[in-house]
Amino acid sequence: MSQSRKGRRLQLYTYEQLPKWYQQMESPYITAGYRNNLSYQQCLRSIFQIHNETGNIWTHLLPAILFLPLALYDVAVIVPGLHGKLADYVTMAIFHFDNQITLLASAYFHTFLAQGCKQNYEQCLAVDLWGVAMATAGNSLIYVAYAFCCSWWWQLFYYGLLGGLMTWYSVIWLHPRMVPGWVSLERRLLAFFPLWVGVLAALALHTLHHNRHWPDNLAQLLALHYWLRAVANHLVGIIVFFFAKVPERWWPGRFNIWGQSHQGFHIVVVLSQLFWRRAIISFMQMELQTFC
Repeated sequence: MSQSRKGRRLQLYTYEQLPKWYQQMESPYITAGYRNNLSYQQCLRSIFQIHNETGNIWTHLLPAILFLPLALYDVAVIVPGLHGKLADYVTMAIFHFDNQITLLASAYFHTFLAQGCKQNYEQCLAVDLWGVAMATAGNSLIYVAYAFCCSWWWQLFYYGLLGGLMTWYSVIWLHPRMVPGWVSLERRLLAFFPLWVGVLAALALHTLHHNRHWPDNLAQLLALHYWLRAVANHLVGIIVFFFAKVPERWWPGRFNIWGQSHQGFHIVVVLSQLFWRRAIISFMQMELQTFC
């Protein structure tokens, strides 16, 4: 048994000391601070220790905690203040539930990936990917509810489409036999393509056609503004932090613990969630001024 499994002191490794499969999963620009060969309990304790995943864990675990009182405030104060209907309460509940899935699935992955087993790593990563897919599809459901509030047919069409995608993502990333075939970067992009490119693009273009009078009041303008900010913010985060891996690409080894790109990406995700929350509130205000 390795030293890291025997003692309570956390042993850290350099990138070169990792197994080849582990190196392929990680960024070579993060040169040290890796955990490996930890038990489930040691991974859990490492949440409160310093390593190169500490920032990745807490940039989503802490917002998950802070979003809980915000969820209560939205349901108890914001929605009643806007004279919300039952559907508005459901919408806000779905939004916050999706947020918790995304944030906690991410924290789970970054906490338990260091068990020294490729299979366990891939299963933890799959949970993270599933959380991202559920949040994206869930927020799209909310968008459909308001953007097509005067057309139950199109609502049902997109609900069915998004429901089918959510079921598919649950199968490929939660079923143990399916996980190995859907965690490589190429297969991840392939899996997300119908949701990110197909459905989201279709929703955007269809909305512009279906609601050609938009925006004709302040609520509609604000709803579109915050929705577009959430989408644009997310796209910039994906390009700059996830793919370009700035800043550690420029200064390898300087951001092993704090300030690495993935932490920046996590912050972008949280900001996007806040923008999307503001968009939902504006959509509720818009609905008060919409006469079908």
